[in-house]
Amino acid sequence: MAAISDRLRTFLAQRADGMNDGTVPGEQAIHAIAQEEWLGLGVPARLGGSGGPLLGAIESIAAVSEYCLTSGFLLWCHRMLIEYLAHSENPWLHEQVLPRLLTADLHGATGLSNAVKHLAGIEPLRVEAELRAENVTINGSLAWVSNLAPGGFAVAVAARTGGDRWAVIAVPSSGKGVEAGKELPLFGLGSSLTAPIRFDRVSLPATWLIHEDGETFLRRIRARFVLLQIGLSLGLARRSLSEASSAGRDLTQGLAKRADTIAATLRRFEEAVREYGCAESLDPEELPHVFELRIALANLAIEAVWFELQAKGGRAYLKGCGTGRRLREAAFLPIVSPTCVQLEEELNRHYMRAPV
Repeated sequence: MAAISDRLRTFLAQRADGMNDGTVPGEQAIHAIAQEEWLGLGVPARLGGSGGPLLGAIESIAAVSEYCLTSGFLLWCHRMLIEYLAHSENPWLHEQVLPRLLTADLHGATGLSNAVKHLAGIEPLRVEAELRAENVTINGSLAWVSNLAPGGFAVAVAARTGGDRWAVIAVPSSGKGVEAGKELPLFGLGSSLTAPIRFDRVSLPATWLIHEDGETFLRRIRARFVLLQIGLSLGLARRSLSEASSAGRDLTQGLAKRADTIAATLRRFEEAVREYGCAESLDPEELPHVFELRIALANLAIEAVWFELQAKGGRAYLKGCGTGRRLREAAFLPIVSPTCVQLEEELNRHYMRAPV
């Protein structure tokens, strides 16, 4: 687990309800997390990161999510753009953009949910790009992108470049023609800086290109995309189980047995996360198992929050207790893209194709 400082723990806990309700500025979260020097975990030292396995980044997202899932989600968004740039072969992005993300001078957004769905055959790409030797022109829109900080951001987008080919491009908010819409009125995670975004003939130097072959790039990064996302469920499950265990009253025999079962299942999943998070590389054959782990941990986190409610009894229904917020936070886990339903459909297709 990532050791969280008292400073950050207090910051996150005091703002958690406001972050979920959308009443406090969301952009402050990444700046506070950057002070822990967590943004470079799992990023090679040669690129300005702290080095180490991806597990460090997964655990940082989990640690933040224990106290505020909205902040954990913003960290995941930010960390994903860092991951894309770290896996790009573009030295200009390494030298000019990545350092700003690692210090939170610039916020990072992942607009690749559309691409993930496209790769699974669920929806067409919503953005187009015309690539030239010296520049790229981008048109289109995305309905839902998070961490669009008003102080400045860069967002990764997948754009059709002709025929079946598509590229992955980093687009800065300072680009002419980039327009983030009004923040969406969400059920929870209200300060996640989530809004539609439009690209109207945005012309950028070709140096903003992350990868010209988007499909190859996304297939290479996809397991890491989902593994980092798992940190959200991991943190929430840990917190709810801890809250239930310290509810201040003796658990019935039935509840105590459920607590042991949830804890044992969580330990088993944590071991799987450690194995995948410490792997130097993941075999493509492991991807279905990563998907299954993502689904299972989301379900376990939801079960843990409902268990917390039952363990606390009526006190859990009081405002300010935290349980009510965690119930709304848990509702987000199955629908964050790729959703659990989408992953299950892809797993079904995979196992139908697999030889008997």
